[in-house]
Amino acid sequence: MKTKFILFGTLMFVSFFAFAENTLTIENMPSLITARGSHVQLVISANEFVVLGGHVNGFYLTKSVETYDGSTKQWTVTNSVGDRDMSFAAKLNNGNYLIGAGCSTGWGVGQLATTEIYNSTDKSFTAAASMNVPRTNATSATLKDGRVMVIGNWYASASTAEIYDPVTNSFTSTGACLVERSFPVIIPTDDGGAIVGGGYGIYGAQLGGLLFEKYNPLTNSFTEIQTSSFYNETNWTTTVGTALTHQYLLSSGKYALIIYKPDNSKVNIITIDPATEVIAEVPLKKVIPVNDATNQTIVFGTNTIPMIDRTRNLLHIIQAGLDASHILRIVTVNMTTGSVHLAKMNGFDYYPSSGNISMLDDGRILFIGGMKPDNFTLSDKAFIVSIPTYTDTGLDENNINDTIRAYWNSLQDAFILSSLVEKATLYDLNGKTILEKNNTNSVQFNSQSAGVYIIRVQLQYSNHYQLIKAIKY
Repeated sequence: MKTKFILFGTLMFVSFFAFAENTLTIENMPSLITARGSHVQLVISANEFVVLGGHVNGFYLTKSVETYDGSTKQWTVTNSVGDRDMSFAAKLNNGNYLIGAGCSTGWGVGQLATTEIYNSTDKSFTAAASMNVPRTNATSATLKDGRVMVIGNWYASASTAEIYDPVTNSFTSTGACLVERSFPVIIPTDDGGAIVGGGYGIYGAQLGGLLFEKYNPLTNSFTEIQTSSFYNETNWTTTVGTALTHQYLLSSGKYALIIYKPDNSKVNIITIDPATEVIAEVPLKKVIPVNDATNQTIVFGTNTIPMIDRTRNLLHIIQAGLDASHILRIVTVNMTTGSVHLAKMNGFDYYPSSGNISMLDDGRILFIGGMKPDNFTLSDKAFIVSIPTYTDTGLDENNINDTIRAYWNSLQDAFILSSLVEKATLYDLNGKTILEKNNTNSVQFNSQSAGVYIIRVQLQYSNHYQLIKAIKY
């Protein structure tokens, strides 16, 4: 059995079978003509990508639309009908796109009620009906019958959703939503309705308690369908839904979402069946890592949208470092076997997870734009990342342990664990139990003398455990 030793200040810990280090590969594309962020991003084909609106340096609105032609490897510029920063997009059944809402002024302020239709064939924009409620940071999805649901808002009322009918070019308000959200997720169901969940509150707060509500097209109303996730806990949230809904679709016809604790200490994957409306957890062979063994700045939560490779039945989770190193890490989950792998790379001069990200049909991931380092200074970078080909081995079996890290906090006289654990037991080197603590992320030393100790942690919701060698000076 191999062991890995990593030194963090005054702590050395032993981890059994930590994740292997794999490297991402990157294909740089020509830079955008205009650096931008919070734009609409459309993958029209393998050789045609469109970025629409967003905001540019100075946090100013833009009508600018750029289209990338893979055959010439060039960007060309057109304009949309309106300014579109923090807007929504939905693909209609005829192949066109409904684009709408967004900020009414710069600096992320205000809302718009206007919408437009983008025809990807002739690259034209046509004004469409206005919504009943001006919105920004809303989400849209095409329902089973071809109509489009729009829901959510930012610093303004999100008490109702709206349904767009492309035949009549009109919006109709729904009954009251149970939760007012920004960036929600919409999962269309086979009965013509939708399951809504996730996102933030309209003022940016994390949402707890009610996770999912169901829109009934017959009654035009919402009802509660699930108030807790798994393990009978309510304090979970789910994907912040800035992607087109089809990006969540698996080859099985189910949809996959990431769920996580609001403090980003625990991450799981769920599926939603649009036929039965059953929400189920995906069994995994390893705990999805939320931290990194060699770079403490890499965290989960910088991007919560799953990138789904339907051909290979893989789900990718984008993570990134929050310091100047700008490391990009991608966790890959095999949805067939439940195995979990990761790869990373550095060399970026901006936060790559802050741009718009799309899954390509060939299994690569497209990154365009983003913050450098904030909404007032944007990146013009565009690139495509290739994921390593992973081979499942015995290191992915259920009896393998994952890395929990511990950091000494002298003020608390305790080791702080990198994640919540089911149980932590502190031993001396003679094997004598000093203390036990359940459902904790810290191990209190109670004024124990300096020396070497062993912490045995049991991972949450499993029988997996890990031994940590802890040194108190």
